[in-house]
Amino acid sequence: MSSSAQKLIKKVFLHNYQKFIKAPQDERKKISDEIDRLNSKVSLARNKLLFEVIPMKNILK
Repeated sequence: MSSSAQKLIKKVFLHNYQKFIKAPQDERKKISDEIDRLNSKVSLARNKLLFEVIPMKNILK
């Protein structure tokens, strides 16, 4: 096999490998970002409740 053919095959395999691996990594990143965003909201709500910014009577209804 010629050198140029080997380079082309290597490039195609590398491209396909990266395409196959990138999708699950992107999905994990999206999920992780969503978890961080929700944790931030819960933390903010918890702090407001603890420091009575949100009155307890509103929570118990």
